[in-house]
Amino acid sequence: MCAMRFGLLVVLVLAAACYEPPVSNSCTITCTEGVAGNCPGDLVCESGYCVGDGQVCRPTFVQIAAGTGTACAIDDQGALWCWGKLPGTSIATRIDATRHWDSIDGGGGQMCGIADSALYCWGENNDREVSGTVVGDVAEPLLIEAVGITRWVAVSAGSDYTCAVGDGQLVCWGSNFYGQLGDGTSIDRAIPTPVAANITDWIAVAAGDFHTCAVSSAFGVHCFGRDVRGELGVNGVGGSPMPVAVTVLGNPLFAVDIAVASQSSCAITPEQQVYCWGLNASGQLGDKRLVDPNNVPMTAEPQLASDVAGFTKIEGARVHYCGLAADAVYCWGEALAGGLGNGIWADTRVFSKVIAAGAVDISVGNARNEITAVNDLDLGCAIVGADAQCWGDNRYGQLGQGTATLALTPTEVAGDLRFTDVSAGSQHMCGIGDDATLYCWGSTERGQATGFVYGLANPRTPCAMNPTDPTQPLCDVGTPRALSYAPNPTHVTTGNTHSCALANGVTSCWGLGLPGGTAIKRDLAQPGGAMWKSLLHTGRDGQCGVADAVMSPMYCIGNVIGSTNNPVRVPQLDGFTALALGGNPAYGAFLDATGLRHGYGDNGKYQLGDGTTTGYGALMPIGTQTYSAISTRANDSQRGDANFTCAIRSTDQKIECWGEASRGQTGATDPTMPSMIPNEVPNLSNCTSVATGVEHACAICDGNVSCWGDNRSGQLAMPQSMPVNTVPRVIDIPLTGDPWVQVVAGSRFTCARSTAGRLFCWGLSEHGALGTGATGSNLPMTVLASQID
Repeated sequence: MCAMRFGLLVVLVLAAACYEPPVSNSCTITCTEGVAGNCPGDLVCESGYCVGDGQVCRPTFVQIAAGTGTACAIDDQGALWCWGKLPGTSIATRIDATRHWDSIDGGGGQMCGIADSALYCWGENNDREVSGTVVGDVAEPLLIEAVGITRWVAVSAGSDYTCAVGDGQLVCWGSNFYGQLGDGTSIDRAIPTPVAANITDWIAVAAGDFHTCAVSSAFGVHCFGRDVRGELGVNGVGGSPMPVAVTVLGNPLFAVDIAVASQSSCAITPEQQVYCWGLNASGQLGDKRLVDPNNVPMTAEPQLASDVAGFTKIEGARVHYCGLAADAVYCWGEALAGGLGNGIWADTRVFSKVIAAGAVDISVGNARNEITAVNDLDLGCAIVGADAQCWGDNRYGQLGQGTATLALTPTEVAGDLRFTDVSAGSQHMCGIGDDATLYCWGSTERGQATGFVYGLANPRTPCAMNPTDPTQPLCDVGTPRALSYAPNPTHVTTGNTHSCALANGVTSCWGLGLPGGTAIKRDLAQPGGAMWKSLLHTGRDGQCGVADAVMSPMYCIGNVIGSTNNPVRVPQLDGFTALALGGNPAYGAFLDATGLRHGYGDNGKYQLGDGTTTGYGALMPIGTQTYSAISTRANDSQRGDANFTCAIRSTDQKIECWGEASRGQTGATDPTMPSMIPNEVPNLSNCTSVATGVEHACAICDGNVSCWGDNRSGQLAMPQSMPVNTVPRVIDIPLTGDPWVQVVAGSRFTCARSTAGRLFCWGLSEHGALGTGATGSNLPMTVLASQID
C-alpha cells in the first residue's frame, strides 16, 4: 500500500495510487521547501515530501486532534500537521517532521503530543498549562519532563491545565482552582505534579474545563475537580481535589477510553459500550431514548448512553460528545455552532450518525467566542479513510479550508492549490496550476472568469452549479475553477473584464472586455500565419503577444495604441518587455528592451509622469531612467480614478510611483498633491515585483510583501479603521523557506504567490476574486482548489 497518495487534484480526497519515480522511495523522504539539495535524484521538494515530475504528494493521516480554534493531525510517516489559530494558517501545514509523533491532543489554547515516547506542549501559557519554566506563550513544541517518568503514553490538554500519563504515573499542571489537578490541593502547579492516589497503573486521562477523569488498569475510572452536576460520579460531594472512584451499581467502572465535557463525563467499557454521568440538560449523556433529559436531568450514576455496539474511542467538548463505533462517527448533546456535524447550525439536542463508515479517529473541541467570552464555538474532526475531515465553526481557519467559511457537515481538509503564474483583473483572476491546468475565478459579469455571463445585477459567491449545464455557473465563481479552454497552458493574462491563455501556440480569449470580443472563448487568429510564442500581462481592455517568427514581432488586439477587433502587428512595440494599460481615458506605460519607459494616451492626472498634463497621441519615450517592471490599472466605478503607475528602477531595484496620489498610493508624504514626476517610495529596496490596484500598490522587496495607499477595503491587510497608509507596510504571511516571487492586484484586493506556488489573497472583491469563497478579508487567506470540475 502506498505511504502517500498522488494525483493532479490537490484536495485531500484523492484515490490511492502508486507512482514509480526515478527514486523508488519518493514521497517517503521528508524535506524542507526552498532549500537546495533536499531530495535525491530527480525528485523535488513539494509540501514537505520529495516527489517526481508532475506528481503531488499529500499526507495519509492516521490520527487527529481538535483544540480551541486549532486542529492537528499525524500522518503515517509520523509527521505533524496543524491548521487554525495556533499555527496561524487556514491550510494543513506540516510543522514538524524531525520527530516521529505518536499521539496529539488539543486544549483551551495549548496543544500537546507524544513523539518517540517524549512529551511536548506548545501554545497559550497564561496558567502555565504548557510549562512553568517559560514565561509567555510557547510557539514551538517544548519538551516536558517529570521526575521518574521516561516513557509517556497519554496526554490530555484541558481548558487551562494539562494532564499526562507515563510509566504508570498520572501528573497534571496548570490551573487548579477547583482541584482539577488531583494533587489534594487547589494550588496552581508550574510543573507536572503527581495526583494524590496510591495508584501506579494509570493508562488514560481526560482533562476538561474544571474536572478530570482518568483510568487505572486495576482500579477503574477515577475523577477529581469540580462536581456540581454529578460529573465526578459521586453524589453531593461538590468536588474533590483527589481522585474518587466511579462505580456502576456499586462495582468499579472499568474503561478503555475516557472523555469529559463541561459538567459531564463518559467512558467506553472493555465491552465497547458507552456510559455517561453528570449533567444531561442538553442530552450530553447519550441517546434520549435511553437517557431522557426530562427524566434524568443529571445523575452521578453512569448511564448506558447508546445501544450502538463496538465503541472504540470517545471525545468530549463543552456540552457534546462524539464517539467512534464500527468505523462510524456518532455525536450527541448540544452544539450551538455546528459541532454535531448533522447539517444544523443552531441549538440541537440529538444523537446522530455524522459519518457513516470509514472513520479511524475522531476529536472534538471548542474555540473562545470573543463576543460572548465563552468557549462556545464548536469544532469536530475525524480521519475518514486517510483524509482529515472537520466541521463546525471556522473563524480561526480551524477547518483547514483556507477560508473562514463554516461547515455544517464534515468537510475535507483541503490541500492548497499551487500556481506557476497568476494574473489579476479588476474583479477576477486566472492562474496556471502546478498541475498544468488553467484556473479562473471571480466575476462572471462579462464572462471574464468562465466564458459565461451571469450575475449582472446581483453577484453571489461562492458559486452554485447549474444542474442542467455544469460548465455554466449560476453566479460568480468564489474559488478557482478548472477550465478546459487551454490544455497545458504556458501563459495566462487578464484585463479588466477579459482573460486570455496561450497553449500549444494557440491564444484563446474570453470575456466582453476586448473590443470585438465575446463572452464565450474564441481563438485569436494566428499572427502572420505564425504560432503565438508568448503573451504579455497587458491589462485593461487590450492584449499583446509575441509571434514565433523572425524578429519576434509584437501583435495586439483591443485598445493598446489605437483600437482593433483582431490581432494586428504593432511594430513600434517589437522587443518591448512590459506593457501596462490603464485609466479612463486610456493611457499606457511601456518598457522597451533596454528598460526605458514610453508613454501613450491621456495624461490629465500626471499618470505618464513627465511633469505635465499633456497627453501623447503617439508612443513616446519619457526620461532616461530605466526600469525592470511596471504596473498600472484601469479605473473602478466605486473608487473612481486609478491614474497612477509604479515601476521598479533597474539601477537599484527601488520603487518609483507617479500620478494621482489622493490615497497615498504613490508613497508621497503629501497625498493631497499628485506626484507629477516619479516619486521614490520610502523604505523599499531589492524589489522584484510590483502591482497596482485602483488606489493602492504592493511590491515584493527584501523578500517581503509590502503594501501602501488605500485600505478602506482591507487591501493592505489592515483593519478598515486604518483607511490610508502612505508608508509601505510589511504583510505578515506565515511562510518559512518559501520566498515570494509574484504580487498582483485587482481593484481593491491583493494576491501574492510564493516560489513553491502558494497563493494568498486579501482585501475586497464582491465577485469572489479572492478565490477563498469569501468576498473580503483583511487577513491573507490561502486560495484553494475547491471547485475543480
